[in-house]
Amino acid sequence: MLKIYTDHLLKKYSCLPILYPFLETKHFSFPFKDSNPFFFYTEKIFQITEHPDKADYLLLPHNYKDLKHEKAYINFYIQLTFKYNKKLLIFLYGDSDEDVNIPNSIIFRVAQYKHKTKYNEWIMPLYADDLSRFKTINYRIKKARPTVGFCGYADFDNTTNYIKYILNIFLQDLKKQIFLNRKYEPQKRGLFFRRKAIEVLKKSKIVDSKIITRKFYSGSNKTIKNNSSIETIRSEYIDIIHNSDYILTTKGDSNISTTFFETMSLGRIPILISTDCVLPFEKIINYHDCSIIIDYRNLKYFDEILLKLHNDIDNDKFIWMQKKAREYFEKFLRIDAFYKNTIENLEHNLHYPHSSFKNEG
Repeated sequence: MLKIYTDHLLKKYSCLPILYPFLETKHFSFPFKDSNPFFFYTEKIFQITEHPDKADYLLLPHNYKDLKHEKAYINFYIQLTFKYNKKLLIFLYGDSDEDVNIPNSIIFRVAQYKHKTKYNEWIMPLYADDLSRFKTINYRIKKARPTVGFCGYADFDNTTNYIKYILNIFLQDLKKQIFLNRKYEPQKRGLFFRRKAIEVLKKSKIVDSKIITRKFYSGSNKTIKNNSSIETIRSEYIDIIHNSDYILTTKGDSNISTTFFETMSLGRIPILISTDCVLPFEKIINYHDCSIIIDYRNLKYFDEILLKLHNDIDNDKFIWMQKKAREYFEKFLRIDAFYKNTIENLEHNLHYPHSSFKNEG
């Protein structure tokens, strides 16, 4: 079993969820009733050693997003990497795509653009709930006309937020013109791509849609507004996914979507509007088996592309794709599965240091 060294926790910060099986008290709040992305993560999948010289890896025990100003604390770990010739595991969970320039490190992060991804960065899934936990999945039968669902944040509750949205678009367009580089286009807020896709769906004469737009982010009880019932909001969201053939997902503030993973958990096929996205385990998972990926530059043809792909598969393939979505979520993308596969890959890297992933295809 892999041995990992980590030092004392800082009381003012929550510890990493990967350490939860070693702790009596967890520090993670869940926004919805019965919500718990870590429900299945109970097994200790590595050993913690008190001796860095005996460890296979060192671990920064808090989210780097919280720790990045704790220079002395981070420096302590950096010095250990040099002293014992070890790699430092760092988890950056949050919206940022910032560079993490720490020597001898492996960075696990949820948000990154493909053109910025570094050799030592491993992409991880968001903490997505298994919405089919202990439930039977009824897979949809293919119909001639596909139905696309969306339920979420795609409107504005006040003028200030709308102005901020417009300014973000203007800033990214300005950067694109000044630097003559299209890399700034996908860095627009997720709302931009979401609204464009919804506009295409509403006008489309070739695909059907089920759309509920909200003026707030409904993935957190801190952002839900208008005295809306958390349970009702969650129920509407899940019903849309259940009753659609495909689910529209775009980046949020980070360059990925929780809905992408939750859709897979329900055995449905997500449509990812790819904004130079990087997905977890891309060398193992063939995402074209379980999702529809459409480049953001083709958004205005979104419905036409979808219809062609839908027409190219028969009912057996359609059901197979739904089953693959569920299978990949359960085996690789649910957080307990991600941690287990990650530990196996870290162990593999000890023996094959020039290989990124075990069983890579």
